[in-house]
Amino acid sequence: MKLSRIILEGPIGYDPEYNAIIDKIKDKGGKYLGAGDYGAVYLLGGRAVKVTTDEIEIEHALKLVGKKTKYFVHIHDVKEMNPKLGVITMDIMAPHRGEVPEEFLDALEKEAKKEAKKNKKKKSIACALTSSSSSSSSLSSSSSSSSSSTSSSSSSISSSSSDV
Repeated sequence: MKLSRIILEGPIGYDPEYNAIIDKIKDKGGKYLGAGDYGAVYLLGGRAVKVTTDEIEIEHALKLVGKKTKYFVHIHDVKEMNPKLGVITMDIMAPHRGEVPEEFLDALEKEAKKEAKKNKKKKSIACALTSSSSSSSSLSSSSSSSSSSTSSSSSSISSSSSDV
């Protein structure tokens, strides 16, 4: 955990909504597995149920829910109560023992870059489609508002906008 984050935001304190969720998990038979500065994990129904107040973790879990990956634990469900409170239901992981192998870190970085590249490509396609539709509408409006344009220049604008 970063010291600046502790100083600025602080670890979890008393939050009635957080505690109500924990109590509900315990009432259903949840077995306490562990906790950190921003949440706690319980074993419930053969899965790990993590209650977290880390908004970045919630954001990432929402992106990974239901996706099969080679190096991330499978996330079955994410319930976002508010931006700083969520419940993540995931597969159980074995306790970590020892050092993380370099091959694992390399493969993890490669997979993350691949996903980022895929997401960037989707965004650029969406941006291209958005700018394409706005530029064709501006071409169309400029050709209709220009009363002094000849029919040949008007048709060239129309044909260029239909090519887009």
